Amino acid sequence: MAAAIPILSACWYDADSDRGHAIAEALCANCHDLSSAATIKHAPPLWKIVGRVPGTVKGFDYSQDFLTLVATKKFVWQEESLDFFLSNPNQFLPDNKMSKFELSSTGTYTTPETYSTTDRKLNKAKLALLKLGHYELFHGLQASDERDDLIEFLYTLR
Repeated sequence: MAAAIPILSACWYDADSDRGHAIAEALCANCHDLSSAATIKHAPPLWKIVGRVPGTVKGFDYSQDFLTLVATKKFVWQEESLDFFLSNPNQFLPDNKMSKFELSSTGTYTTPETYSTTDRKLNKAKLALLKLGHYELFHGLQASDERDDLIEFLYTLR
């Protein structure tokens, strides 16, 4: 009787920062600066995000609700928090601008679902996103290997 040899390679995934860089360019770079210049675009820069306390980039206009929520959660961006956030940003930080958008000059944010279900109003919402420099709302990366790759890349931004 031959002994069964478990195949572990199917259980382990080796994250790839190059693939993560491609994901970041496709999903993040429109709003986040990925370079060491750490420029604020439409969102805080991702340079040195690992180890950073959320809501601490000087010059970025965080909402008071977001700052209160972050103060309550008391965490830093690291592998576990990034993975949870990237899998479902609304669940992790409900008042985040990545998955919401501004509809009025008063700074009130809402999701497309609560804005309207009609195509006409949804198109208006998309135009509002474009004016803010957003091309798509970010509702999370469902594929864990893509999140692993992206997080691996974020660790290189030092």
